[in-house]
Amino acid sequence: RVLRSLDDYDANEHCAECGNRLGDSIVYLAGGQGVCHEDCVSYDQLVKEWVDKLQARVPGATIVLVATHCDGAHEEDVARQCSRVQQVVQDMLSQRRQQLQSIAYPTPEEAQDALNNLPKVLNNGKSYCVSSTVGTNIPELRAALAQAAVELDFYGELVPKAYIDLQRRLDQTGRHTL
Repeated sequence: RVLRSLDDYDANEHCAECGNRLGDSIVYLAGGQGVCHEDCVSYDQLVKEWVDKLQARVPGATIVLVATHCDGAHEEDVARQCSRVQQVVQDMLSQRRQQLQSIAYPTPEEAQDALNNLPKVLNNGKSYCVSSTVGTNIPELRAALAQAAVELDFYGELVPKAYIDLQRRLDQTGRHTL
């Protein structure tokens, strides 16, 4: 599986399912309606919580933000909400980056590893505004997802990298079964 999605449901369930096992082999698709009709502060909090929980479970995950049902809202409202989500995500990641940079790591490599484990949000955090009913921006989203998949470490491998690593470890031990 290369693509996982969040579409207005609890990140606990999603992240618990994913665990830590596939962080470098999945593109996460975070989607929500283009306009928040409820309390936008709560929606912002949901976005923050989802990114935090994903970061805790799958460090360094790739995230694509998607605004759905954009044909059912005014373009200005969608643009305003997408800009708001982009700002929330950018501010959050900037804050995390500053926190990590303030820590005294034993080695420069460990410091860089910590920064590399921050989520990678495509398109500079700008949401792809799509409509599946009329096809708005679907080709652009498809192209972005394909490019993100190509950039994954395992791309082009016939079997998942985790399986190859396991096979190498088994070969090193001289065992051929667990």
